[in-house]
Amino acid sequence: MKGIRIILISIIMLVLSVIGLTSCTKKFDEEDVKKYIRDEMHISSFKILSGPRDVKGNDGYTDQEWTVSTDDFGLKDDLIFHVYNDYYYSLEWTSNNLTDDLLYQKMLFLLETVDLPEGVSTREPKDSSGRPWAVSFVYPLTCRADFERAASAVADLQAAISSAPAFQDTEFTFNLEIGVSDPVTDACIEGRQYSLNFSSLSPPSRISEKLSALSGDYLMDCIESGLLDRMDEYSTAERSAVINADANNTEIRRMDADEPAYPGYAYNYYYDIPYGTLYRILEQEGFELTGDWKAFSFTGSDGQNHTFEYGDKKYVVSVDDINTITGLNLDDGAALEEILVDRRLLALLDQDADSFASALESLEGSCFRDIRVEEGEVYIRGKGRQFARLERKITDRLKELQESLRAYNGGYTFSYDNMSIVYKGIRIRLGPEVPIEKAREVIDEAAALTAFCQILNQGRIYDWSLEVTFATWKDGQSDKVYSCTIPQNQIDYEAAYQALDKALK
Repeated sequence: MKGIRIILISIIMLVLSVIGLTSCTKKFDEEDVKKYIRDEMHISSFKILSGPRDVKGNDGYTDQEWTVSTDDFGLKDDLIFHVYNDYYYSLEWTSNNLTDDLLYQKMLFLLETVDLPEGVSTREPKDSSGRPWAVSFVYPLTCRADFERAASAVADLQAAISSAPAFQDTEFTFNLEIGVSDPVTDACIEGRQYSLNFSSLSPPSRISEKLSALSGDYLMDCIESGLLDRMDEYSTAERSAVINADANNTEIRRMDADEPAYPGYAYNYYYDIPYGTLYRILEQEGFELTGDWKAFSFTGSDGQNHTFEYGDKKYVVSVDDINTITGLNLDDGAALEEILVDRRLLALLDQDADSFASALESLEGSCFRDIRVEEGEVYIRGKGRQFARLERKITDRLKELQESLRAYNGGYTFSYDNMSIVYKGIRIRLGPEVPIEKAREVIDEAAALTAFCQILNQGRIYDWSLEVTFATWKDGQSDKVYSCTIPQNQIDYEAAYQALDKALK
């Protein structure tokens, strides 16, 4: 009987899988193909020459192919194209729809008599089934002058593909693809390409504007990688313009300075600086360097010898490390933030503004830029990374508070609601054997510090709010019994303990 049940289950699963497959696919016949050609492709005069023919796709599915001819485009001979019933995997099941390769066939026709400009090659991007769907042009990008040469190549191609009036709006993609000059340093940008679309009707002014924008994109990539040989083909003013065109980019500054210390040079990503850029900075600052920008050594202000060398895609160093070994006091490029520790949070911490500010100022490890006290409240300015250091110090204190609860019961602790809104809530698990005064002392501080972490994560002045939840811990299970929101309300410890006591009876 057991064997029969297994066989029946297998048959049922097989049937269900077949139902799942067929329920998400559609049947297409020749009439559907004709309708697709008329309504979707907008071709009125055509003949279906053959099909359907099974064709195996690279994605593992077997598709159907119809071969079609049309004289709609006024060519000397009919244009041949294909329509496919294309099967593919869609999320949880197999789906299918009708597709075609008309664009690809138009491009092949236009390129039949084209002599490619020097340096230009073609590439045929393929769909998931492995069928080419277009033809694109590829041009190696090794230096700035290649953008000018690309403009000339695109103009030649426009002239060459203007032979068929019906296809004049057919757009090709022209890809300027990084050509590797030095396999070590160029590894930072290897494989990147900068693309524009054009047809024979595209005005030269639009192509020129697009190539200028692509040149800026390329330059910014070189700046972020510190590739001095490529960067130096542009003037300092041009580099500065490209950097400042995007609010996310910043020219390298010193701490507390509004003007760039090194115009035309930028961070890789906020607080990292590329090796090549560091070489140029050290050069300007008078450090004695051995080697070139690709691999160099120097003695830092710390008296130690330091070496930086491009390789294994390592090409950046943090501003913190640079400042430590050079004393240059560079800024980290991230936005400066300001937060407010208001009277409500200070009251929960049982501290006044002056003593709280003094305690923060005594901390080690650069946890903020500066602190000021105004009208009994504390304003803290700093960078996100500095606030993150301060947050880690706070969480260390929170762990100490947790341990003080665990002294009563190994399961007594608290956790934070930091899934979607970081530190929006704190959940305390304990039992009535923890003295109420001890609980008040620990939880007030823990709640205040959690709210402080919430404020640090926000990085701005705003009206904070924290949900404080009490839960029991019995037989390895946690159940919520009491909750309130601070600072709108005060924690009613008497009510919380009554709820804990009731839940455990």
